[in-house]
Amino acid sequence: MKRFRKLIVASALMAGVGFSSCESVLNILPPLDLANEAALVSTRGLRTALTGSFSPSGGLADGGGLSGNALTSGELWADQIQAQSPGFGQLQIINRNLNFFNDQGRPIWQNGYGIINRANNILDAIPTISDAQIASEKDLIRGNALFLRAWAYFNLVRYFAQPWGFSADNSHPGVVLRTSPTRNPSGASKARSTVTEVYGQIIKDLTEAEGLLPAADALPSFYDSYASKGAVAALLARVYFQQNDFTNAAAAAGRVISNTNYALGDDVMDVFKNSPTKETVFQLLSDDQSNSGGAVNGNFRQDDNDPPLYVDPAFATVMSALPSTDKRKAFVNERDGITRTTKYDKLIMNVPVIRLPEMLLIRAEATASANAAGALADLNQLRRRAGVPALTGLTGQGLIDAIRRERSIELCFEGDRFHELKRTKQNIRDSKWNASSVIFKIPDVEVNANTLCAQNPD
Repeated sequence: MKRFRKLIVASALMAGVGFSSCESVLNILPPLDLANEAALVSTRGLRTALTGSFSPSGGLADGGGLSGNALTSGELWADQIQAQSPGFGQLQIINRNLNFFNDQGRPIWQNGYGIINRANNILDAIPTISDAQIASEKDLIRGNALFLRAWAYFNLVRYFAQPWGFSADNSHPGVVLRTSPTRNPSGASKARSTVTEVYGQIIKDLTEAEGLLPAADALPSFYDSYASKGAVAALLARVYFQQNDFTNAAAAAGRVISNTNYALGDDVMDVFKNSPTKETVFQLLSDDQSNSGGAVNGNFRQDDNDPPLYVDPAFATVMSALPSTDKRKAFVNERDGITRTTKYDKLIMNVPVIRLPEMLLIRAEATASANAAGALADLNQLRRRAGVPALTGLTGQGLIDAIRRERSIELCFEGDRFHELKRTKQNIRDSKWNASSVIFKIPDVEVNANTLCAQNPD
């Protein structure tokens, strides 16, 4: 909670730092003026800039970020959620008829490049700081800035580019790589890098960040709600898994699983009601002044209203068919003939965006072909926690299918399903995994100002 008590200060600072989202690339990624350069000349200033980069005010927890459009857009494309009264941008997703004005994709783009420019400004400023605190905090600040930049690029490349595996060498267009502060027109006008290059930058940033940051229980007090070594390894596992790089994905997930900071709880809903718990690897924190769960709560909360998003009837049937002993039946609630998720019912909630079960599922699938017994052991940890019998004797594709089914249930409504369908090259409802209609167009705010940025095809 320490970090979000500082959000009023951070928001005021960030408003001046020039990271607002306006109608051109240069306004999305603006220069720092002289007054704002003064904000980044101390360790305290860098810490405050980091706070803004995690916050609901333009950071990871913003409405265009991890608990907002970056979650709900994928859920709308995929097969577990439907919209009750979809607006213009949501209808474009549902009808597979997107244009560059789409109001669901544009906030993801603006949020992503806002975070990237914040991170780049922080990274650029670190070597210029000479106060007494910087020696002990430099690695913490740099590691978190790299983590933020990597996560922003991972969101962008998965929503605005064809997925890994679309071309044999992944030389198809990714997104615009900007790794230094954008302070003049020449920094904003850039062509799209390839998907290989974007993933390479993400992995480079995360690999360095993991080496810089301590474990969660060793974070200094001011940084205890930022990224830890375990959070970085978890995101790295997710990135490698999206590439089907099973060796590196299993290794990164294994580093999280073996970390004593993390453990499965007995109650499958506890992580959504009472986070942080030991099941939480990385979360977006909230308090009564700044609610990171506002967007996801507004879209899904079912306990006293009729939310915009509800469970697709076909997936509701899957959940209702679970054994009566399966605790994960609590993830949904049927009322008046409509099924809704219960994961986001808490009005002010910390949003868990990486949980330990995902790491077990990644390692299970990544090792299934080479070590069926180990993969079954990881899978059965989740099944035992859920209250259902362990599986035995599975190998090969049967084991992989069982792991993927478990994943679809365990991680439902958490923004995973859309990217999982693409990774496994499955149809996304009636669209092929590589259809141009299941990626956003590059928004008008970019292509109108950056003539070097090629648009995605129709």
